[in-house]
Amino acid sequence: MPDNAKNKIKFGLQDCMYSLVTETQGQDGKWTSSYGAYKPLPGGVQLSLSPEGEENNFYADNIVYAILNSNQGYSGTAEFAMLPDEAEKDLLNRQVDTNGVISENAENVTPPYFALSFRIEGDVRNRRYVLYRCALNRPDLNAQTKEQSITPNTDSLSFKCTPRPDDGLVFAHTSESTPDAIVTAWNTQVYVPGAQADETDPNNP
Repeated sequence: MPDNAKNKIKFGLQDCMYSLVTETQGQDGKWTSSYGAYKPLPGGVQLSLSPEGEENNFYADNIVYAILNSNQGYSGTAEFAMLPDEAEKDLLNRQVDTNGVISENAENVTPPYFALSFRIEGDVRNRRYVLYRCALNRPDLNAQTKEQSITPNTDSLSFKCTPRPDDGLVFAHTSESTPDAIVTAWNTQVYVPGAQADETDPNNP
């Protein structure tokens, strides 16, 4: 790929979408994760992730002989202009009654897992990301009076992204060598390495 076809900078957050995860455990004890259709999460403002895990130094021969890392995924925050009603129900276990009123019940303590897909805009090829196993914490409730200069309130949500129980997958993103067909289809279904045919492999027509 010529140098002028590569990303040199990254900026912007857009095309946020989520897909609910169904995790099933077989009689052999192995887990399988499956994903529903993507749903939009409009109004993405910012997303910030920090790695979770520990780093341990193993000493031998009077030196740091090996550095051992444990990958426990990521924790962070996601900020949206306003979380859609359907996402409140799907991602926060909130209930909707026949009058369209959304309620939160303290007994619904287990948040659903979901995959989060988003795009970071670049100068040539915009990177697509997917986090495979996310769970939200409840957001703060904020409101303020309108002043001369209007600053909208946003929904800021903390969340964790942990490894999948089946294979340890945490996240994936496209690169400059990702085929156009994969990039174009990124938001049609959750991309899982190995599940889709590798278009760069001549043995997979």
